[in-house]
Amino acid sequence: MTPRGAVHASSGIMRFVHMPRNVMNTVFATPPPLPVPPRPAAPPPRRHRFGIPGWLIALIVAVLLLFVLAGGLIAWGIGSGWKIFAGQAQQALQAQPAVQEHIGTIQDMHVDLVATGHAVGAEEFVFRLDGDRGDGKVLANFVSVGAAREIITEGVLTLDNGARYELEDQSATDEEDACPPDDCGDDSLEDT
Repeated sequence: MTPRGAVHASSGIMRFVHMPRNVMNTVFATPPPLPVPPRPAAPPPRRHRFGIPGWLIALIVAVLLLFVLAGGLIAWGIGSGWKIFAGQAQQALQAQPAVQEHIGTIQDMHVDLVATGHAVGAEEFVFRLDGDRGDGKVLANFVSVGAAREIITEGVLTLDNGARYELEDQSATDEEDACPPDDCGDDSLEDT
C-alpha cells in the first residue's frame, strides 16, 4: 500500500489502483475514540444518621442510661434486702429445736425458688439447708417482727431421708420475750 493508492487483488492478479487521499482515509481509518464521560463527584458526607438530629440521639442515649442506672439501683436494693431477710430467716431456723437436732449448725442455706413459687402463702418460703449433722429442706411461714427480726409461725423440716418434723411456733415465745414479767403486770393496765 502506498500513500496514494491501494493494491487491488482480483483473479489472482494484483494491480495498483489509484485512489484519492480522502477516500482512502475513510475506508481504512478507524473512527476516533469516544469521549469518556466525566466521573460523578462523590456525594458530600451526611451530617445526620438516619435522618435523626444529633440532639435526639443524645437524648435517647441519656434516657437509656438512666433506665439502666435505675434498674441497677433497684436490683441492688432488692439484693441487699434479700440478704437481710435471709440472715434473719437463718437465725429463726437455727433457733428451732428440730433444726438444731437434725441439721445442727446451718452452714449453707439457699432458697428453692420453684418450691417457694408453688407455696400457698405469701410468707411461705422453702429453703435448702446444709448443716454439720445433716441436710434437708424446710417449708416455713416467716413473719417480720419489726425490721430486725423474722419469726416462724408454722413450718415443716423434711430431711433428705424423707423424715418430717414440725417446726415450733415462735410467735408464742416472742410475746413472752416482748414483755418481761415485772413490766407486764396488772399495774400497767391500771395506769391507763
